[in-house]
Amino acid sequence: MEIRLENIWHSYNGTSYALKNISLVFRNPGVYIVVGPNGSGKTTLLKILTLILKPSKGRVVVDEEDFWSLADDKKQIIRRLVAYVHDKPILLHNTVKYNIELGLKLRGENREKEVLEYASRYGLIEALEKPAHILSAGQAKAVSIIRALLLKPKLLALDEPFSFLDSS
Repeated sequence: MEIRLENIWHSYNGTSYALKNISLVFRNPGVYIVVGPNGSGKTTLLKILTLILKPSKGRVVVDEEDFWSLADDKKQIIRRLVAYVHDKPILLHNTVKYNIELGLKLRGENREKEVLEYASRYGLIEALEKPAHILSAGQAKAVSIIRALLLKPKLLALDEPFSFLDSS
């Protein structure tokens, strides 16, 4: 999968721009790190890259197709290849296990063994049946990352990936 951002501009208010004339290419396999000061547009860039946010100007080209010109059903197929993990974990008021499995359930998939393997690997096996709202910030971040990993995306974008997490 290749995603090419061509001359991307984005404004939230129509007057000032979070991104100005950005052109980048992301190919897999690859690891890309976007760094910059607070307010420099990193999150906006990641949301455009992961096809969540349409840029104000410019093109997002996925495997040589202009993504925002595609039919909705084709966009949906491509979006299933991409996962975005927010900087602040987003969890629903339910159990930890429910939150981990949510992406799979939305796709009609059940991979119980993998859910348990990931929960064990990331130290959450004891918390699976507990309410998600009692998790520490680091545990909540781990849940959101596990949820994305289980989808096996071709592109995984992590916004502030190490916030709230221990170094291990």
